[in-house]
Amino acid sequence: MAVPHSFSDLVQATLGDKILYVSLLLGLALIALLLYDQIKNTEQYNKHIKWGVRAFGALLLTDYLLLVYYFIVNDFTYNYVWTFSDRNLSIYYRISAALAGQEGTFLFWAAIIGAGAMWLNEKKESTSDFIKKTQIVVLLIGVFFIFLTIKQTPFATIHQLFPELPAGFIPADGNGLNPLLIDPWMAVHPLVMFIGYAAVTNPFAISLVYLYMSIRGRAGEIEKIGIENVVQFCRVAWFFLTFAIAIGGFWAYKVLGWGGFWAWDPVETASLIPWLMLTAAMHTLVEHKKDRHKYAILAPVLVGLSYSLVVYATLVTRSGFFESVHAFAAGTTGSYLVAMTLISTVVVVALGALRYAAVSDDHKPESQDSSFVNKTNIFYITILFLVVLTYISIWGITYPALLKLLAGRKVGTGIAFFNLWSYPFFMGLFLLAGLCLNYKPSNKEKSVREFKIFFALTLVAALIRPSDAWNIVDYSAVVNAQSPLLYRFIGGASALSFIPPMVYIVYSLSNRYNDRIKNSKNRNFTLKEIGILSIHLGIVFIVLGGVFATMFSTEFAGSANIKNNAVSSIEGMPYGLSVVDYRTVVDYGSSQDVGVVGQPVLPGISLAEMYAELRAGEFRETYSVRGEIVESLQTEHITYVRVKEDDLDLWVA
Repeated sequence: MAVPHSFSDLVQATLGDKILYVSLLLGLALIALLLYDQIKNTEQYNKHIKWGVRAFGALLLTDYLLLVYYFIVNDFTYNYVWTFSDRNLSIYYRISAALAGQEGTFLFWAAIIGAGAMWLNEKKESTSDFIKKTQIVVLLIGVFFIFLTIKQTPFATIHQLFPELPAGFIPADGNGLNPLLIDPWMAVHPLVMFIGYAAVTNPFAISLVYLYMSIRGRAGEIEKIGIENVVQFCRVAWFFLTFAIAIGGFWAYKVLGWGGFWAWDPVETASLIPWLMLTAAMHTLVEHKKDRHKYAILAPVLVGLSYSLVVYATLVTRSGFFESVHAFAAGTTGSYLVAMTLISTVVVVALGALRYAAVSDDHKPESQDSSFVNKTNIFYITILFLVVLTYISIWGITYPALLKLLAGRKVGTGIAFFNLWSYPFFMGLFLLAGLCLNYKPSNKEKSVREFKIFFALTLVAALIRPSDAWNIVDYSAVVNAQSPLLYRFIGGASALSFIPPMVYIVYSLSNRYNDRIKNSKNRNFTLKEIGILSIHLGIVFIVLGGVFATMFSTEFAGSANIKNNAVSSIEGMPYGLSVVDYRTVVDYGSSQDVGVVGQPVLPGISLAEMYAELRAGEFRETYSVRGEIVESLQTEHITYVRVKEDDLDLWVA
C-alpha cells in the first residue's frame, strides 16, 4: 500500500501503516510547532514539544518492533514477511530478515532517527535555541524516511498487492531468505550498518545549525554543546560503520569464495565512502575541540558531507541501478534518495561557503610557526588525501551508472582502476599519518628528517620486485607501451612499498606511547591515548594483512577419487585433495543417469494422485508433485510455474 488517496484507504490500512501515518502527521506538527516557537521566540510550547518528540520516537520504534513480531510469528498475510521469511528459518534469522529488503530498512532507519531525536530531547539543553533548531532538521529527515517507508511499505498485505487472490487465503509457507544471507555474519551486518548510517543524522543536523548560527555571529554561545554532541554521535557512527564493513568482509570471505573479503564491488565500495569522509571529519573535530579557531568551517562541512555520502551509499545499495552482487532489486525510492543526496550536499557546501565569507579571519595559523611545514598544514594535506580517496571511490562506482543512464552503455570498473588510482594516495596517507603521530613542533627538524627517510625507503621498496606477483596491480591489465608514465610507474610498484609506511606508523606510535602514556598519572587520558594507539595499530595490521593475503593468493585445480578417501596430490603444488563428503546428483531431464545405477525414480506424487487425495478429503501439510513445466511467469519476488501431466495441470508459486 502506498500513500493513501482517500479516507477509505486510511480505514483499510494495516496497523503498521496507521502508525506510520500518525508518525508522519506528528512529525510535521512538531516541525510546525518548533518553527512557530523560533519565529515568535516563545517557550510556552516546550512541554508540548518534549512530549511530542517522545511520542514520535516511541511510535517509530513500536512500528519496527511490530514488523519484527510479524516475522517472528511468520504472519504470511504480509507480503514483505512472505517474501523474506519461511517456517524453516530459526527465530534468529527471522528477526534479521526484517532488514532483508528496502521496506524494512527504511522503517528501521526512521526508528533510529526517532531514537536520536528522543536523545536530544532529554538533554538538559533541550530547550535551548540551538537544540530546537537541530530538532527541526532531525525531524525533517525523520519525516523524509517515514515518507519513503509509506511509499514502499513493509505492511502491505498479499491481498492488497494481489487482489485476485481468494479472500481469506494465507500462504502455508514463505518464500524465504536468499540462502547466501542465511549466515551468522550477514544476520547482523545490515543491523550494524544502518545503525551507523542513521547515527550520522544528528551530527549532520548539529553541523548545519552550527554553520547557520556561526554565520549570524553566534558561534561562541553554541561551541561547547555543539562540539560535544557531534563528537559523541560521530564516534558511535564510525564504530558501527567500521564494525559493519568488517562483518561484511568476514561474510564475503566465508560465503562468496575462498579469501574474497574485498573486491571493490559497488556496494562494498559504497560502504567505504562515508567511512573515509567520517574518518576525516572525526580527526578535524578532535583538533577543533582543542582549539575552536582551527577547522571551524572544515569540521562541520566534512560532517555534513558524511551524511550526504551515507544517503548516496544507500542509493547505491537500494536503487537497483548499480550493478552489484549485493544490490537490492529496483525500488520506487531511488529518485528521492538522489534528491536528498544533492540537496544535503548543496546545503552543506553553501553554508560552508557563507561561513567562510563571513568569518574567514577565524582561521589562525598555528602559534608562531608560519612556515609551510607545520602541524596545521600537515593536517590539512592528510585530510585532503582522505577526501581524494573518497572521490576516487565515488567516481569508480558512479561512472558506469552514469554511462548506462546517459548513453545506454553497460560497462564496469575493474579492481585494477581502484588499486591503481588509490595506491599513491593511500601511501601518502600512511606516511602523513606517521608524521602527524610523530610530529613535535619543538623538534620539527627531527620529525621532518624521519619523514624524509621513510619516504625515501618507500620509493626504494616500490622498485624492488622479486617477481611479477609483487605488483600492486595486474600489470598486464592496465599497463602497456601507450599508457601514461604514471600508470607505468604505479602499475610496476612493488607491494614491498607498504612496509616502510607501516613501520613508520608503528615507530611513531611507539614514540607517542613513550611521550604521553608511559609516565602518565591521569587514568582517563591514558585510556584515551591507548584507544588512539590501538586503532592506528589495528589499521596497520589490516592493511598489511589485506594487501599480502590478496596479492599472494593462488588458484589451482585438482581431482580426487570418490570411491576411497585417499588423498590425491596435485602436480606442482604442495597441496592435496581429500573427499570429506559428497552427494549423488540425478539429472531427471537427461537420458543418461548421473551417479546412479538404473533408471532414476522421479520424486513426488503425480498430479492425478494429488487431486484424488483432495477429492477424498485427505489434506497434507505440504505436497511434492512431479510433472512437466510448460509455462512460467516472473514477478519481482515470485516465480509462477504451470506444471502439466497428461490432461491435468497445476499453478505453483
